[in-house]
Amino acid sequence: MGVSGGDPGLVLPRRRGDNSPSEAYRPVDEPVVAVGAPRVRALPRPLRRAVLAFVGSLDPVTAAEDMARHPTVWKRLAERLHPFERVTAYPDAAVAFAALRGTRAPAGGALGTAMIAANERAPERLILSWHADGTVSVRAHTFAALVERAVAEGDAADAAALLVQRPGDLWRRLDHLLRLAGDDPDAQRVVLDAARQVAPRVSPTVLADAAAALTGRDATVAVVEAVEVAADASVAEVAQAVGAGHVGTFGPALGRALGLRTRRPATPAPVRVAERRTPPERGTPRRTFFPKGDVVRAWSAPEQRRQLPADAIAEIRAGVDAELVDRAGGLDRFDVAVLDAVLSRVPAPRRERAGSAQLTGWPRGSVRHLPDLDVLRLFLHWTDGEKFRVDLDLSCAFYDQEWMPQGHCDYTRLRFKGRAAVHSGDLTSAPPPLGATEFLDLDRAALLSAGVEWAVPVVFSYNDVPFEALDAAFAGFSLPERGGRQFDPVRVVQRFNLRGDARSLAPLVLNVRTGEVMWIDASLSTAGYGHNVGGYGARLGRLAADLWEHFRAGTRPTLLDLAAWHASARAERIVVAHADGTTTQVPVGGAETVAAVRAAASRDTGDGTSPRPQAAKAFVATVDQDRLTGLFDGEVADGSVALLLDGPAGAPWTPVSAADLAAGLVPR
Repeated sequence: MGVSGGDPGLVLPRRRGDNSPSEAYRPVDEPVVAVGAPRVRALPRPLRRAVLAFVGSLDPVTAAEDMARHPTVWKRLAERLHPFERVTAYPDAAVAFAALRGTRAPAGGALGTAMIAANERAPERLILSWHADGTVSVRAHTFAALVERAVAEGDAADAAALLVQRPGDLWRRLDHLLRLAGDDPDAQRVVLDAARQVAPRVSPTVLADAAAALTGRDATVAVVEAVEVAADASVAEVAQAVGAGHVGTFGPALGRALGLRTRRPATPAPVRVAERRTPPERGTPRRTFFPKGDVVRAWSAPEQRRQLPADAIAEIRAGVDAELVDRAGGLDRFDVAVLDAVLSRVPAPRRERAGSAQLTGWPRGSVRHLPDLDVLRLFLHWTDGEKFRVDLDLSCAFYDQEWMPQGHCDYTRLRFKGRAAVHSGDLTSAPPPLGATEFLDLDRAALLSAGVEWAVPVVFSYNDVPFEALDAAFAGFSLPERGGRQFDPVRVVQRFNLRGDARSLAPLVLNVRTGEVMWIDASLSTAGYGHNVGGYGARLGRLAADLWEHFRAGTRPTLLDLAAWHASARAERIVVAHADGTTTQVPVGGAETVAAVRAAASRDTGDGTSPRPQAAKAFVATVDQDRLTGLFDGEVADGSVALLLDGPAGAPWTPVSAADLAAGLVPR
């Protein structure tokens, strides 16, 4: 049991440096606005006792390890909790705080005695240090350190055996464990058996994410070039093989930085001892990360992972399907389930607290096809703070088919290629209550004529005010009325709030040729003053290209997966509906049905084996109310449930959200 549970709300805002060269452009009378750190008020004595009693009821190693995840917050709390005032009443709580703060105490005192006693109970996890002045201190040897030691030794079996104690962590590191096992079938079997053993205790989101992340990993192309050198090769020979320009004495840290891995077998033989990591070029395979506790930031790097065996991937995917179908088996049943094939391209929502609040609930990575979208009107509205000016800028960067920058449209360039992109003009403040609004129109036909294939809108805070500090700020896009009003709320397609400790936000990527819009809800790291798209064009293109490839690669569980797990366990009959109006009936037979649903949804048309569903107690998963009406004819029976991507289903349907379906799959 953990104290904080890794809640992102306990992560303090990062300190921003003010030494960026662009800070010289900040007016002398304009303050630096930052998200304030949480303050801890004085706590009444009964509350202090209750908190210390709870911390003291935990294993001191677990408590100390959890505190170390958010050390600044817990050190501030310790200033108010005074854990060393009543060591005899709450000895384990005092030890946990002492480990966090590195506190030294006389060995014969109450705190020193508690440290020694805790060390005797867990000598391998609480390390006791004796000091020359007669004091003692403790530090926690974390569970993660034990796992990393097994990983460093290349022992996948030991690492898996440790991670069985923390099932969620085992599944999150499943890809890593399988890579560590390499080509050793025994080690692979240990990892797979451990995963199967703990699967019933893991949350559905973690299971689904881990299984989906293995999609295509049997065909991964890593940016690593193997180098063969002799086992008895000298340092100079190894350095020359990996392209080093200088040879000298180096230790383990430098060896790891160079990507060197040396092994010396008993008999000299040519062995693989090093890897040459080539610099990334255009088209280089990349992988994308979404850091925990961050609102909208994403990271990407060249792909360095080795391939995984296809049979291991298939076993994991089938095991997850079986586990989640089994969990759904105890829920209410339906006569028929109708699943829209288009949901196979919509990632299942996750970490919704970390996403921007929206008018329509598009999960990050979802793609909407708007073929009739001739002109896209972007809009941005905000108001100044009570004590500071806010200058937000609506911009858009343009790229060719290979993601090479082609230009941009923003306050520095109000027109791009004639009328291909037109900006309404720059507003540098937004006095309340009316605030300020900027527009930017994108003409798809004119953009294509100018050689533009991709458009990436972005909102920047020019004067470096974080979105979190704004009282009111939102953006979105709509379908403009030619010759009509500048803004018609009825024609708004998407609207989202600006939030988080960020100064930039790229909400979407537009494929100009096809009219596809991908919701990415991502941010660029910024520093200094005077942000504009001209200074971030290359990075913005890299981020957008990486996210487009990441989400289209099928490495995220989809809404179709979520609906299929429920339908396979709860429906007497399953029908997959295709975009062309045809349907495919899928035989119901347990976990294998999920794979059959995915296969049917991957086809463009149905096989004509299924009549359109009539009156029945139904479960339908589709895009919106109009599509729902078209998929299900006749009377809707009581208890029928509908999952819609855009808004809740109307009567007589019972609306259900993706979060509701995921909650039905939690371990019993």
